[in-house]
Amino acid sequence: MNFVTTQEAWRLIDSYITAKLPTEEVFLGDSLGRILVEDVFAPFDEPAFDKALKDGYAYNSQDLQPEVVAVQRAGEDLGRSYAKGECVKIMTGAVVPKEFDALVPVEDAKIVENRLQITAKVAQNICYQGEYLLKGAKILAKNEKITPQIVGILASVGKKKAQVFRKPKVGVLVTGDELVESFSQLEQGKKFDSNSPMLALQIAELGAEPIEYRVVADTLQETTDAIEKAVRECDLVLSSGGASMGDYDYIPKALENLQAKFEFKKIKFKPGKPTFFATVKGTPYFALPGNPVSSFVVFNLFVTRLIKKMLAQDSQPKSFLLPMGKRFVRSIDLDRQEYRPANIVDGKIEVADFVNSGHLQALAGAQGLVEIPAGQKELPSGSKQRFCWFV
Repeated sequence: MNFVTTQEAWRLIDSYITAKLPTEEVFLGDSLGRILVEDVFAPFDEPAFDKALKDGYAYNSQDLQPEVVAVQRAGEDLGRSYAKGECVKIMTGAVVPKEFDALVPVEDAKIVENRLQITAKVAQNICYQGEYLLKGAKILAKNEKITPQIVGILASVGKKKAQVFRKPKVGVLVTGDELVESFSQLEQGKKFDSNSPMLALQIAELGAEPIEYRVVADTLQETTDAIEKAVRECDLVLSSGGASMGDYDYIPKALENLQAKFEFKKIKFKPGKPTFFATVKGTPYFALPGNPVSSFVVFNLFVTRLIKKMLAQDSQPKSFLLPMGKRFVRSIDLDRQEYRPANIVDGKIEVADFVNSGHLQALAGAQGLVEIPAGQKELPSGSKQRFCWFV
C-alpha cells in the first residue's frame, strides 16, 4: 500500500463507519464533557412568573406617590391583591404582583410618610413570564457537549441527571523494551514512558475513557496478544511505537497475524510518517509513532477526528489563516506536508524551537501547529499560513 496524503487520510477517517455507542444516565455533577443523547425541552415558561430584576418598589405607573403596604420577598407568595394607590417593597427575583407594571430600584426612590417618591427616571425592571423561554421550546440539542453552563441550564429546569452516550473506551498500548517506569530501572539506554500518560490525557480531554495497557514487551507474541486483548475490550485502540521498519517493530506483523483490514499504512506527512489506520476484529485501530512529538501531533490531527466522530461531534479541526511573525525556513523532507509546533504572539504565528520528533519540550509553550504545504521551503514573514489549535 502506497503513502496517503494528509487529506486522503482525513477522508478515510471521516468516511469510517463507527459503531453506535450505548447510552446511560449520569448525575449532573458527573456529566461534564459528556454528550447529550436527546433534545431537551422547557417544562415550563422561564421565568415562570413576572420577576423583579432589582431590589426596589413595585407599583402601578398610573399612581402618584402610592402607599407601601407590604414587603414581597423572593420565593414567597403573599396571597393577596392590591388596590389602586398601593405598592410593595420588593426583592430581586420575587414575583411582581399582577396589579403592578413598573419597578423602581431602591437607589432611585425614597419613602416619605410611608409613600413612594421616585427620584430619577427609571426603566421597567421587570422580566415578564416566558420572556426567556416558553414552555415546550427546545433549550438544548442532542449531540451537544455538556459544559458548566449547560449543566446550569439543565439544573434550572429541574434536571438532576442527564441522558448521555457512554464514553468510548480507548485502549493505549505502548511498546518498547527501552521504556521504564521508575528510576531504579533507569539504566544506560533506557528512558521513561511519556507517551502513555500523555495519550491518556489527550483521550480524556475529548470526553473518552482511556484504558492503559502500559508497556508491551518487544516480542511478536506479546504484541499480538496485547492487541487482541485491547481490541476485544475497547471501542478504539491506539499503539505507540513499534510501527516502523526496525528489527523489533512488531506492530505491522502482529496486525497481519490478526487479519487486520488496513485503511492506510503510511502518511506522506511529518512528523508521523509510520502511522497506520486499520480495523482489527471489528475495532478501529491506530498505530502511532513512538517518538513523543510525532505521537502527540498524529493524535491531534488524526485520532481526534475519529473520537469526535464516535461522539457525534464536529470533527473538523479548529484552524485559522494567520500572518507569520518571523520568517521560517526548512531544509529537509520538502516533499512532505509538515506540521510544526507553534505559538501565537501578538496575533502572528511564531514557530517553536524544534530539533526533531523526540524533542518533547518543544510542545511546552506551543498552542498549536503551523501547516507547511508539501514542496514549500519557506514561510515568509507576514504571509498568511494555516494555524491548527490543539484540542
